[in-house]
Amino acid sequence: MKLGRTYIAPRIEKEKFFDGVECEKAEFSYLCGSCQHRVKHDLWSFLDDSGDWEKSLDESLVRDIKKKLKLPLNSGYRKSHEGGDPYIKSCECDSCGHKHLVYVGFYEFQPTRYFGTLQGVYEIIT
Repeated sequence: MKLGRTYIAPRIEKEKFFDGVECEKAEFSYLCGSCQHRVKHDLWSFLDDSGDWEKSLDESLVRDIKKKLKLPLNSGYRKSHEGGDPYIKSCECDSCGHKHLVYVGFYEFQPTRYFGTLQGVYEIIT
């Protein structure tokens, strides 16, 4: 896997798409970098599928991804741009099949209340 264009770049100050209030409508979306179709994801499914992203990839690929996303390179240290945990997953546009690497920051800011932030979307070149 090789990363190409950056469609959404990470920043510390980003609007949150999830603030823990409406747990049933926990979803986020972005525009496909190829066809501009709105790609939607259920937050809970995304988190379940992407929590152990580092373990499922080759060590050199994890390092390349962390460099591109500007995440800490230390393997024992996980922190997203807004201070939460980074959740990263390869996703495909359901309209044209274009592949994206999607990066979500997610953390608990009060007991049982969470924030979710779409931090990045990148083109995947295979």
